Amino acid sequence: TGTLQAKGDWIYYLDSDDEITEDCIEKMMTVVSEYPGVEVVQGKYCKENQDALPVSQKNQLVHAVTNKEARECLYYHRQVPCSAWNKLLKREKISQHQILFKEGALYEDVLWIFLLLKYVSNAYFIPDITYHYRKRQGSICTATDKQTSARHYCMAFEDIINQLTPGHESEEIKFYGIFFSKLCLSYAHYYPSMKEVSLMYLKYAWKLRCFTRS
Repeated sequence: TGTLQAKGDWIYYLDSDDEITEDCIEKMMTVVSEYPGVEVVQGKYCKENQDALPVSQKNQLVHAVTNKEARECLYYHRQVPCSAWNKLLKREKISQHQILFKEGALYEDVLWIFLLLKYVSNAYFIPDITYHYRKRQGSICTATDKQTSARHYCMAFEDIINQLTPGHESEEIKFYGIFFSKLCLSYAHYYPSMKEVSLMYLKYAWKLRCFTRS
C-alpha cells in the first residue's frame, strides 16, 4: 500500500521492529547525488539483542554497474541479507516493473528481491552502518508455527521457479535450489508438500545440467 501511494523519487523500507541511524537517508542520498544513474543504495547493518553487542555485516564497498554485478553482490555472494529493508530504491524502477510485495504472504522479501534483481543494473554499497536490526520475540516471523512458515516458503519458491529470468535460469535454480533444500531440512516434517516443490527444483536442475557439490 505504501509503495503504491508513494510520490517521491526514492523509496526506503523499514521494518517496524527496527531502527535506522540518524544519518541513514542523508548518506544514501549523498550517493544518489554523486552517482546519478544509481538505482539501489545499500548500507551495512548491525544486529542487536540483549545478549550480544552489535555485529556489523562484512560486505565491502562496491559499485555494481551491470545486472550481473548487481546479482552477484546483492544475491549470490550474499553480501547483504535477502530482504527489502536498508535499501534506498528508485521509485521509477519499482513502479515501471511493478515490483510489489505479494499480499498476504509471509517471507515476502524472498520473492520481492528475486523480482527486483531482474531489472537492477546499477547498485551502490556504502561502508557505513545505517540500520539496526532487531529479532523480537512475538513478531510475525518468530511467532508463526512451523506448518504455516513452511507453506508460505513453498508459495514463494514456487512463484520463483515459475518466473525464472531468461538467460539466468541456471544460476537462479542453483541458488534457490540450495536455499530451499536447506529450508526443507527444517520444515519438511511439518509440511510434506515441500518435497513436491523441492522436486520441481531438482527436475529443473537436471534439465539444465546445473548440479553442484552443495
